[in-house]
Amino acid sequence: MSQNDSITIQKDTIDFDNIEALVDFTRYRSHDQQFVEGLELTEDLQTKSGITLYTKDTVITPKHVARLIEFQVSQPTINLTFKIKKNASLINKFRKEIQKDFENIVRMRMKNKVYRDLFFDIKDDLERIIEEFLADDEITLSVYTMKFLCECSKIKRSMLFYIHSLSVALFAVAFGLSKQYDEIIEGSREKLITLCKVGIFHSYGAINNIDNILKAEEEKRLEMYQEDNRNGYSLLSKIQLDYEILDSIRILCDYFMGRREFITQDDINSMMPNIVLVTESFLRIESGLFAAPREPRDVVDQLNIDVTNNKYNKLAVQALTLGLNLNDIFDFYKELDFLKTQCIYNDSAVPYPLDGFMSPTLFVCKNAVTKCKYLEGSLKAATLAKQLGELKPGRYHRCWLLTPKLIAFYKGHYKDIKKTSREEDKVDK
Repeated sequence: MSQNDSITIQKDTIDFDNIEALVDFTRYRSHDQQFVEGLELTEDLQTKSGITLYTKDTVITPKHVARLIEFQVSQPTINLTFKIKKNASLINKFRKEIQKDFENIVRMRMKNKVYRDLFFDIKDDLERIIEEFLADDEITLSVYTMKFLCECSKIKRSMLFYIHSLSVALFAVAFGLSKQYDEIIEGSREKLITLCKVGIFHSYGAINNIDNILKAEEEKRLEMYQEDNRNGYSLLSKIQLDYEILDSIRILCDYFMGRREFITQDDINSMMPNIVLVTESFLRIESGLFAAPREPRDVVDQLNIDVTNNKYNKLAVQALTLGLNLNDIFDFYKELDFLKTQCIYNDSAVPYPLDGFMSPTLFVCKNAVTKCKYLEGSLKAATLAKQLGELKPGRYHRCWLLTPKLIAFYKGHYKDIKKTSREEDKVDK
């Protein structure tokens, strides 16, 4: 039985099905966390035989927990259940703890210059949005439950997934506050809070099964993570979320099933999942949640490549790129888009390579327009065994109209900021 099966948030109570869940929830004997005080019984704690251990309104202290553990050891066949009052003091304690977690994330991120510019001017806005987001008691309890599930896990890496969810929410709101989304969000606090909720609860299903995910073979964890988010979508019914939020999370889950129509749309309904998808992908790769961590610049470069391959929304990736002040990368891919329009034969020119963490260094002709005077006829610039973006398996010729322009731009504007690239003379011929 997982801890998620042992704790239930009711209308007026927080219910625990066993002493182990109560021990974990209170952080009893935890070396790095303080005991959670303020847990008050809403009814007498009794055994099935009618023995009263503690009366209604008893406030649970470490001494109470110690005695309950001793009782459980002496009576292993007896299972105790607990009903704890959802009082304002307890919920406010959880609220402050979550707010502190958000603040710690921002503080740690701002130590890195890449993120300093993103958060510096909007810290106050973020703080107000988080306060309004957590003003709802049920939301606060649901986020705290996510923290509890990760915190009481026997696998230390579990806490990274709680931090990841909070980080996705923070970054998503930060991008929502960017100039790229001025016309869509229009500074609406309600829309930004909605974006925050989508960012946090997108991973609710996976966190409810986090131990099993991390116990699986390493190469299967990401797939399980995405699958558990889909399968756990029904768990969100426990939280009172608006339809708009649930629909955005459903769209995110469907993305990994190949349903990607929303990527090309920038309306308000598509905006939420697009921002969260790009944000989650960036942070997951950058932090090394399922693989080795990568430099932020490399990840942003890859996401721009993925936009070209229709994997992510262009506006969302632009907000990410400019939000991290990576103007050089933005300029490079803007130039790439411009050069594509210069093809004189119906968009036949395709930048290559667009794969992994490699930026394109030449253009090839996807349609082999033999009458084009710019088509290199003698040599093949690329041979593909499988489809890569617009390019199907086959052999492709270089475009001598656009390739020199791309190389000139690359060398003059971009070479200093690229740590790894494949030069033109290294391309498979």
